[in-house]
This record gives sequence, structure tokens and C-alpha cells, in this order.
Amino acid sequence: MRKEISFCKKVGIPVLGVVENIIGLRQSIVDFGFMKMTLDGDENDAIEWAVNYIKAYAPGLLSLVACSEVFDSGGGRAKKMCMDMQVPFLDKVRMDPQLCKAAEEGHSYFADQKCSPSAPALRRIIDKLFSTLPFQEPQ
Repeated sequence: MRKEISFCKKVGIPVLGVVENIIGLRQSIVDFGFMKMTLDGDENDAIEWAVNYIKAYAPGLLSLVACSEVFDSGGGRAKKMCMDMQVPFLDKVRMDPQLCKAAEEGHSYFADQKCSPSAPALRRIIDKLFSTLPFQEPQ
């Protein structure tokens, strides 16, 4: 990342900011796949069983978003790098399979309620960019 920022600065390309991505996964509980492992290491699909169990015995879990840190975010290294290099740190965006799906299908990520895990971070990034860039009203 440092090399790219240095290159942009050297050739006069403005750096709008840095987004730290793919640090973790956020996904609705009901969008997860569930597998039962056998002693032999075989995987048996348990999605239907797990979702039905949750619905019957813990329906409150259906509204939860599961979080998993897939990669170490480095304890704020991206923010520190931005301060050192004098470029804006825009936000962190975690992996969200629904974001990928919306992009592939050409749908608005914000219009689909399934995309809620990462939408707040994306909205903050958009707001930061709009508040700092000189936009002109279309005529």
C-alpha cells in the first residue's frame, strides 16, 4: 500500500483515501452453511437442520450477524500508515458475500436489506468522499 501511495504522490495523482478491506467476515446467521463432520472427516450438509433448530429454539439468533476476523487488522496499522503518509483513512470494510452477489448481479447494495452487515461502512466512506471532494451540481 505504501508503494502505491508513494507512486501516486510522485506522479501527481490525488489519493482520495485508504479503505482497509478483507479483514474479517460479517454475515447473517441464516446465510451461513452448516456442516456436520463425521469421524472419518466427511462433511454432511446440515443447513436445513441448523436453521430449523435455530427457528424453534433460538429465534432471536436469526437477526444476528456473525463476525469472524479472517485476517489480522494489525491493531490499527492502516490508520497509522495513513497518518504517516498524510492520506485520509476512510474506513474498514469486512467481507460480505451479499455485497459480492449484489455487484455481480448489478443490484444496488444499499437497496437490498440482506446487505446490511457492510452497508454502514460503505455509507461512511461515501459520505467522507462527498464531504471532501469539490462536486458541482449538474446543469
